Amino acid sequence: IGHFNGQFTNKAVINIGGALGIEGYGIYNDATFVNDLNGEIDIDATGESGIYNCDCNSGVFTNKAALNIGGPLGIGYNGIDNLSIFVNDPGGTIVLDAIDYSGIYNFGTAATFTNNAEISIGPVLGVVDYGILNEAVFHNNACAVITMLAPFNNSNTFTNECLFTVNTAGIHLNTGFVNDGII
Repeated sequence: IGHFNGQFTNKAVINIGGALGIEGYGIYNDATFVNDLNGEIDIDATGESGIYNCDCNSGVFTNKAALNIGGPLGIGYNGIDNLSIFVNDPGGTIVLDAIDYSGIYNFGTAATFTNNAEISIGPVLGVVDYGILNEAVFHNNACAVITMLAPFNNSNTFTNECLFTVNTAGIHLNTGFVNDGII
């Protein structure tokens, strides 16, 4: 899905990739994209990242439901590339699995990733490089949960105000981490 203008609101089920796969991104967003209550987005078998949220026209991606990226066929690059504003609101669940590089890559001068719900990274098939590769602003707010079975790489501002679980033997790289919650 390439979305470049206006608002796209999903309140149903969207399946991208699957058995035949696709060469590019699952979703390329450069406008306002909302996965609303009762929505579900399943992305698997992409040649590029599952979601690319661009800052060219101030892309805003809001998830309020089920967002599943990766599966038995995998994602060819990152689960989520965020260069703008990405919000996982209450009711939202993000599962990132079978990712070739990083589950979430948050980067760029305009990038802010905010989690107000649940994120699970690498629960079954794993992530090759990092669960979260953060080079911008990342908030795990009160009542939010991140569970990650992959290394953490943070070189900017990452604030944890609730539960952040990391279970891996991999090496973590970190500067700028503020913990006001539980690790």
